Amino acid sequence: MKTQYYTATSLDGFIATEDDSLEWLTSLGDTGASSYPDFISRVGALAMGSATYEWLLEHSAEVTAEVTAELGVAWPYSQPTWVFTHRTLPSVAGANIRFVTGDVRQAHKQMRAAAGAKNVWVVGGGDLAGQFHDAGLLDEIIVQVAPVTLGRGKPLFPRRLTGPAMRLTEVKRFGPGFVELRYDLRGDVGAGRQPVERDAPARSFTDKSSVDDIRRRFDADVERFSNLETGQTATVDAALALGLVAEAAARVTPGARRLLDVGCGGGNFTLRTLQELPGLDVTLIDLSEPMLARARERVAAASAGSVRTLRGDVRDIELAPQSFDVIIAAAVLHHLRDDADWDAVIGRLATSLAPGGSLWVFDLVEANLPAVQALTWERYGDYLADLRDAAYRDGVFAYIAREDTPRPLTYQLDLLRRHGLAVDVLHVNTGFAAFGGVKPT
Repeated sequence: MKTQYYTATSLDGFIATEDDSLEWLTSLGDTGASSYPDFISRVGALAMGSATYEWLLEHSAEVTAEVTAELGVAWPYSQPTWVFTHRTLPSVAGANIRFVTGDVRQAHKQMRAAAGAKNVWVVGGGDLAGQFHDAGLLDEIIVQVAPVTLGRGKPLFPRRLTGPAMRLTEVKRFGPGFVELRYDLRGDVGAGRQPVERDAPARSFTDKSSVDDIRRRFDADVERFSNLETGQTATVDAALALGLVAEAAARVTPGARRLLDVGCGGGNFTLRTLQELPGLDVTLIDLSEPMLARARERVAAASAGSVRTLRGDVRDIELAPQSFDVIIAAAVLHHLRDDADWDAVIGRLATSLAPGGSLWVFDLVEANLPAVQALTWERYGDYLADLRDAAYRDGVFAYIAREDTPRPLTYQLDLLRRHGLAVDVLHVNTGFAAFGGVKPT
């Protein structure tokens, strides 16, 4: 039994356009003989990301009457399907679909059990396939290369594999210019390929706020995140960090044209950066629609560049490779949960940086040593109590315990390095750090 990533790609390495369209592929019409009938007959379980699932739902009307008659449901697969998502998605009545989140390894055990002697198919997207690879679970990549170039879009496999990582085992030609390539990954580190090292045993996050819980809190708290002079006062040295991040971005990436603000809140970090780098084209991401509306209003009034908003969880939003010169992630990464979340998001952001681009973070961080963490927490509590009172301190501590899963600064710097960035630290004080990395040219 194998776990396989089977997909089609453009000649320049994209599986979909930036808006998740496959029209470039379907417009090619009948490609003639294909390996798909034989491939799918050997599949016992499927895995897919939310964008792939939503595309299938959107095109459910195109499922043929024959398929519906045969399976009894307007869903093209009879095999059990695992959909990886951090959002609530509609289900398909009668279809064997399970929605999961977190590390792919736990779900993979269930998929293997369901598949029996058959194979597990990672349908897509590319980042999900990359997570299976990172965990040491991906055995084979089967890719059909179409005679089309897209220029930009969703990447086939947003991972950097160098050396003898994949062994080409088969090449087939079919249709008007298509070629199918089959790569074996099982021997890429000798006979016993090991998964990417993880720093701690898996833990449960069932006690933490859901994405919807966090979104609802943000929906009701727009004004607190919209003060450019003070920033978020519950964070230590917020105003200082605003300036440091903006000035560092301007000095490290002086020719920047495109800015991405992840978890933009009211837009403070983008606005401060525009003071140093005026006229940037800006993309804003946030869970909260009211927050995005406020950020868009403020940013559009301050810049002659374009402003684009994307509502959603950064774990689910696909970002085109090399599409940004500066990325800012302020007070957002602490909502990531397990190692797979952290690795996938940092990898996605690094991939979306253009060569020479920079990524800047300001966030709550943990200490590595418990005694140091206790000292930091005591001092942070004093800061909050002095800012207002003890009740305010207790309220902030309560929502941090409920919502946040910060990681040590050293952990995050190591992740940035792992994904190819040269790192540096701007500022650290009482549990908060400003730092970043630069992608080599």
